[in-house]
Amino acid sequence: MDYKDLIKEVFNVFKDKLPYDLWNIDYEIGKNGKSKRTNGLDRVFRFAKKVRAWEEHYGNTNPRGCEADGCDVVGPLSYYAFNRAGQKNDEGGYYLIYHTGEAIKTNGNPRKKNYAGPKIPWMEFDHIDAKGKENEIGKVIQSRRMEDILEEMKICQLLCLKHHRAKSEGESGAYGGKTKLPYLEAVNLIKNYIKPKSRAHYVPEKIHARRYSKGALDEAIKKAKNTDLALYDDLKRLPRNPVSTYKEEGFKWRYVTNNESIKNKKKGGL
Repeated sequence: MDYKDLIKEVFNVFKDKLPYDLWNIDYEIGKNGKSKRTNGLDRVFRFAKKVRAWEEHYGNTNPRGCEADGCDVVGPLSYYAFNRAGQKNDEGGYYLIYHTGEAIKTNGNPRKKNYAGPKIPWMEFDHIDAKGKENEIGKVIQSRRMEDILEEMKICQLLCLKHHRAKSEGESGAYGGKTKLPYLEAVNLIKNYIKPKSRAHYVPEKIHARRYSKGALDEAIKKAKNTDLALYDDLKRLPRNPVSTYKEEGFKWRYVTNNESIKNKKKGGL
């Protein structure tokens, strides 16, 4: 099937099963007067890219079994559509199954440990060698070419949620929680989830302990441990001194504490 036809097919299957603001394919007019793609249109593109990559990598679009030893969980080719602001407030989203056309409405984030909504046959791509991980597969599907997606899939395996969490927890302990997150992902986590008021608030030194207690990073890790194990694993991998860890990329505290737009640097980082 032609890629443009695939995009139309994906849209037509689910267009009446999701709210308009999640799944529209219109263009919006930006502040500069030029048209720009809506988030809904981007979701359609991403799902179509995932369908094409799944088919090329596995040879078909059929459901696949978890690749963990002894696991009999089978999961479909799927996509999870949600509004990020609502997801943080546990408003849920829509789990879309490609080969059946089913859209399951969730009442919270299915990846969270305490999720108690409709059962979701969730499968995730896991990097077999976590130490060599440089990109999140979701981010690659979102922003890269098909060739890049297929290359990333070659170094991944498909795991059910249970076995993916178990593997991630084991890796976090084995590597001391220090496997380096990709720079953009680290910046986004610090800026949009941890939201430190300042460098001192992120990981307080003794002189700031009275004001900030354990600090924003440790508080975020503690909160995620009981709610979202995937987020917990990522937070544990954040450096306590991002200036040093991401020196080459040019990390600056003002990127994450002043709500300032992140600017591209010559080296291709932020």
